[in-house]
Amino acid sequence: MKFSVLMSCYKNDNPEFLRIAIESSFIEQTLRPDEFLLIVDGPVSKELENIIAEFENRYKYIFKVHKLKENKGLGNALRVGVLNCSNEYIIRMDSDDVSRKDRFEKLISYAKRHPECSVIGSYTAEFEIDVNYLTSVRVVKEHHNDIVQQSKSRSPVSHVSVLFKKKAVLGAGNYMDFPLYEDYYLWIRMLKEQYVFHNIPEILVFVRTDKNRYKRKGNKTYIKSTLAFQRYLREVGFINGREYFINKNGRLLVAMIPPWIRKFVYVNLLRRKPTKI
Repeated sequence: MKFSVLMSCYKNDNPEFLRIAIESSFIEQTLRPDEFLLIVDGPVSKELENIIAEFENRYKYIFKVHKLKENKGLGNALRVGVLNCSNEYIIRMDSDDVSRKDRFEKLISYAKRHPECSVIGSYTAEFEIDVNYLTSVRVVKEHHNDIVQQSKSRSPVSHVSVLFKKKAVLGAGNYMDFPLYEDYYLWIRMLKEQYVFHNIPEILVFVRTDKNRYKRKGNKTYIKSTLAFQRYLREVGFINGREYFINKNGRLLVAMIPPWIRKFVYVNLLRRKPTKI
């Protein structure tokens, strides 16, 4: 089964993190992709250009680069990426995360056995400096009906973990611009179109985070986008009035508390403590 890997990078990405992300989701995989498509979202630094050129030259028949003249944001970059991927199955990867070595093998194996699934994700684990020292684990529901229920209160799939069918994503309108919610917005539209979801209950991706992550979840941009997304869910009838009230006010409360308390809520209440993988 042929598949593509889709990644986007932009000017603020760390060059070394980009190298690690590409190597972990390409060179080091037990099952390598047939195509690796990197969308460069606007002009980037010379350091990033050099790393991109290095992979492009070494793996010119597999590693493909599509450069956008201007930075248009993740939603637009991934929209272009989906349209330019050559294969029906596409695996997402972020430019600063780390894939487990058998991630693609696990995803493709499940996709082969369950062709009815259009989106397949997994658990993810967070780390700050060293991937061997995890801080928390994001657990998501495994089966479709439970995923539908979870999607009413939180994103039911970790974006960085997914494999999806190109036709299904296009059938739901592809990625669209919705700052900070590009993926969740896509999942809701796909669920409304009755596409089948599944999450593998294993940690297949290690997500790089930093000390400012929880501070950002209280800024005006985050609050504005969060409230707009909850209004969208209510307007399209995906959640009812009671669910809208709980979601909106719960998120406002978390946004208003001090960052250190917000971090405690995420790490201890919305995540699990890491265990041996």
